[in-house]
Amino acid sequence: MKKLKINAAENGCPFVFITADKDIDRKGFEGGSWGQLQSIKKGIGYTYN
Repeated sequence: MKKLKINAAENGCPFVFITADKDIDRKGFEGGSWGQLQSIKKGIGYTYN
């Protein structure tokens, strides 16, 4: 989320519309372990003129 907001601010867009918010559980062959969750967020930066 922070990266999306920074990229939007660099392009002069004060708003970010989140289009996808997905959590991927990256459990391995041997089972789950701590810290194996990856969050993928996609969005569109926009402004009103």
